[in-house]
Amino acid sequence: MPIALAYFYWYYFERTKDIIRITKGYVRYWAFFFSFKQTLRSLFAPWKMMDMPQKGSLMKEIFETAFNNIFSRVMGLMMRTFLIGFFLAFEVATIAIGISFLVIWILMPIILIYIIIYSFTRINV
Repeated sequence: MPIALAYFYWYYFERTKDIIRITKGYVRYWAFFFSFKQTLRSLFAPWKMMDMPQKGSLMKEIFETAFNNIFSRVMGLMMRTFLIGFFLAFEVATIAIGISFLVIWILMPIILIYIIIYSFTRINV
């Protein structure tokens, strides 16, 4: 295979696949870093697992315990929702950067050839 064809095959096929593979790796990394599956599974769990056991039978204690447990669950929901929002922001940014890099990678030889041709046509002799 001539070297020019080998270069274009390497540039447009092999490296393009590598860029996509690397971007997928970062997407998987963020899911692992933010413990996405675990966060979704425990979305309505109490924050820091602070659940007060019900003791006694006085109405005041029952309502107090119920309020504290509901409050703890709402705090857990808010914190985990915030974490999921961060995760989604990182995922979108990673995908956008990967697509941008891929487009620049594909267009770079064309832009380079255009710049070279344009610079030779602008030379004043």
